[in-house]
Order: sequence, then structure tokens, then C-alpha cells
Amino acid sequence: MRKMITAVTVMALVLAACGGDDTENAIEPDASEAAEVEETATTTVTPTTVTPTTVTPTTVTPTTVTPTTVTPTTVTPEAAVEEPSSPFTTIRPADDEIPRFGAEMGEANTAEISAFLQDPNDNGGPFYMINMIRYRDQAEYPDGRETDLTGEEADAIYGSFMGETMLPRYGHEVVYIAEVEQDLIGGSAWDQVAVVKYASRAAFAEMSQDPEFQEMSIHKAAGVLDTVVLATTLLETPQLPPLEDPPFPATDGDTVMAFMHVFDYRETAEYQPDDEDADPNRSGSEAVAQYSANAGTVAQPLGVQPAAWFTVEATVFGPVDVWDEVRINLFPSHAAFEALTADPTWQAGTHHRTAGLEQTFAIMNQPVVNAFNGMVADLG
Repeated sequence: MRKMITAVTVMALVLAACGGDDTENAIEPDASEAAEVEETATTTVTPTTVTPTTVTPTTVTPTTVTPTTVTPTTVTPEAAVEEPSSPFTTIRPADDEIPRFGAEMGEANTAEISAFLQDPNDNGGPFYMINMIRYRDQAEYPDGRETDLTGEEADAIYGSFMGETMLPRYGHEVVYIAEVEQDLIGGSAWDQVAVVKYASRAAFAEMSQDPEFQEMSIHKAAGVLDTVVLATTLLETPQLPPLEDPPFPATDGDTVMAFMHVFDYRETAEYQPDDEDADPNRSGSEAVAQYSANAGTVAQPLGVQPAAWFTVEATVFGPVDVWDEVRINLFPSHAAFEALTADPTWQAGTHHRTAGLEQTFAIMNQPVVNAFNGMVADLG
């Protein structure tokens, strides 16, 4: 019989990305929109996992995060539909600046994660935690200990422990870790994104009860200022074999890069009043699929590949009932991204994405761990 998940246990359920070196943004393409890629093949990718996160149960009392309210764009004959936005700031704010879009460690959505872990329809298979992480400038330990560690350094202690000890112990594994380079839609101030594959919900709950896991989680709490953590299941992800000779390959000065797209679909797509493609019966997700099919015709010859796509099942940290889907797409280089966004065919289809999304953010990142297809950035 599965153990009940208490509020204290939920605090152990945050996933954390494994710590990495702080890398400066090397390239910032001049693009106002993030590229979303889809191909037509349907080969399922078998991913792997990133690291859980926790706050010491005796120190932090979890509280429910209040969902962020987003005002939908109203379509009128006089006003055109705007590009989907996000309540993220465009410049990284200081630690003491509010508001945040995510949540502090300790502000877990207890009811959400409990319902997810005890879903009667759970088939016992793996699931994926997607983490967006913003570090503190200076680590702050919940027990008040003095430290000279940065937030990233404190989290790296936790990340190393998880990757070397805790995840292997329970059959979990890191799938994807990337350093954030730039946010092209919204601008989020995230420092790292990561995905962890958990063997099962039951195994995840068991790990959260491990005293050693709970003890080491204090380093995650000390290092992370702001986070969004999404419990997801893997979608059937379109995938094609990598191009042997892409027209814009990675070079010493232009590394592999990726986009993590997080979607909030409109119930009904909202096109501009004079848009000939407008269809009152088209859903937001159908409009984005239209965009994706168009983008794929340009992206595939450039060597752009979907890495993995996920359906959001629960929000562990962050505003609830907002995000629907997460996609990670890989580019052989930044030059390939620039070629895609400069292509007239790609540009002609972006109105479908605008119509279909209530809000979104797209994070340009450099993958340093990627178990989906092996494309990683060489950061020297």
C-alpha cells in the first residue's frame, strides 16, 4: 500500500538540477521570437532524469503557492492579437526584487504533488520532473549557519550528492542539464534548466523518505531562490536521424544550443481580425500544431531536432493550472537558429503560434547533459 504523502514529505520532492559551472552568455541572437520545431516522424524517445530538490523538513514549513493570474488578450476588430507573453522580467532582478514567477524552496503545492503521486490511474511507469532554477547570489541556509558559498555552489553540493548517491540508489537518472543563455520570449532570469527521470512515482516517494536525502536537501534550499518544478509524462516525440552534414554545424565559436519551450494553450485560438487563416473552431493546441508543421519544413533541412516533449501533469513548485506542455528542441548551432528565424516560410507560420498560446516562455540554453540524442554544447 502506498504511503500517504505528508506536507513535510512534499518538501523533499523538489527536483534540483545538478550543479554546474557558471558560464557567461556567449551568444545572444537578435531574434524577437523563439523557434518551435516539429518534425513529422513519430519515434518515441526514451529519456532519463534530473535531480530532486528538498528543504529540510524541520526547518521550512511548506505553503501553497498562489497561482499567477494572467489576463488573456482580447481580440477586437480594432486590436490585433499580440505575441504570447509571460510574467517574467526581461532583466535578471536582484535577489530582493519581487515579484517572482516561480516559488521559493518551501512553497510546495502539497495538494498537487500528493494527488499526482497517488493517482489511482498510475501505471507504475517512469515520469519526468522539469526544473527551472534561479540561484541566490549568496547561499542562505535555513538553519542560519554562516557561509561564503554562492547559491550555485550550495546547490552543486546537493547536485553532486544526488547524481552520485541518491538517484542511482533508487533507480532514477539525470536526463538533461543545461545552462541558460538567454530568454527570447518573456525573459525569466533562470540560471539552469534540468530534467530528471524517475523510475516510478512510488520510487520517488520512497526516496523522499530517505533520511540522507532529507538531510542533504538543505543545500538545495540554501542555494535556490526561485524555481518552477513540473511533474510530467513523456509525449511521443517526433525524431529524425541527425543530419551528417548540417548547413550550419557547430564550430569553435558557435556551439550546440537548445530551446526549452513551456506552453499555456488557449482553449480557442485567437487570430488577428483580418487573418485569412482564422478558424473559430480551432483550439490553441491545434493552432500551435499548424505552426509546428510549417516550421518543420524549414527546420529539418537545417538539422534541428526535437529532443523530448512532455505533458504537464502537476506543478510541484510555481503557479498551478498554468502550463500544459514543455518541449526541448536542439539546434546544431546558433547560426542554424538564426537561419530558421530569418526564413520567410517560418515567419509566415508564426501567427498560428501567436493565436494558440495564452502565454509562453522560451529559454535558449546550452545542454551539458543530454540523454535524449547526445547533442551537447562544447563549452570548453
